[in-house]
Amino acid sequence: MVGVELEPAPAPVALFNGASPGEVITAATDAANQLADIVRQRQLSKRIGAKDHIFVEAWQTLGSIVGVFAIKDGGVRELPWPVLAGLGEEPEDRRTAAHAAWEQHRRLLARRDMGLAYGFSASYRAVKDGREVGWGESRCTRSEDKWIDRDDYALSSMSQTRGQGRTLKQPLGWIVTIAGYESTPAEELDSEPAAVAAVSPYGALVDDAGDLEAAAMIDAIFTDVDGNALVRITRNRFQTEHLPDAAAKMLAAIKWALGTDAVRAKAPEDAPPDPDASAYHGAPPDG
Repeated sequence: MVGVELEPAPAPVALFNGASPGEVITAATDAANQLADIVRQRQLSKRIGAKDHIFVEAWQTLGSIVGVFAIKDGGVRELPWPVLAGLGEEPEDRRTAAHAAWEQHRRLLARRDMGLAYGFSASYRAVKDGREVGWGESRCTRSEDKWIDRDDYALSSMSQTRGQGRTLKQPLGWIVTIAGYESTPAEELDSEPAAVAAVSPYGALVDDAGDLEAAAMIDAIFTDVDGNALVRITRNRFQTEHLPDAAAKMLAAIKWALGTDAVRAKAPEDAPPDPDASAYHGAPPDG
């Protein structure tokens, strides 16, 4: 039997060369401090919610500091349009979230009929010294309110920007955390979702995981809030942009409130001065 020599597996690539873990941490901390200085000087971060996230230029800067670069892996790919339901009847009350979702769906159908792309995805490999140390893919689509009316090339460009940030996050995210920033790239969060209706005409308000009761409850609570504001409210308070999920958490909060004295006003004179009753009785559960 002829023996077959197997090539040894390639040794893992280290971001920092050091004789001890302490030396590695020292080198990583030095890189993090340099990054933090550049981010502050050049304003390469954005506060989203209560946290600071850095832009792709900062990720690329850190990559240059430690010798990690994002290289295209397969190029940019155009994404097919999802199956969109018919527009349906326009809700009468323009102040409701349901009407905002209807309007977003109308705009999506118009962009599709104009022959514009739904969106693009881009994938990259993170490489150090010619060896792969990470991989990532991201996309930009018209399901985001900020991008619904933009040109195709703009969506393509943003998919590449996000793809680079997500790719560099794999090997470098822990250093960004040491620098005092969140490891999710800013471009991934800097968007407002629009309503994409694959089954029914009101997108995230009424989809496979939701129902008309959830949409009705949201509209009843937020009668005077437009759709984009409602998305921001649900994202900040319930950490989700999926309105049926937010509705379920609202119900849980209401049940909690009814089980305490947090909601007890029966007449205007009984109402507390602060409209947020939870300020007097502690915060409701996050669900």
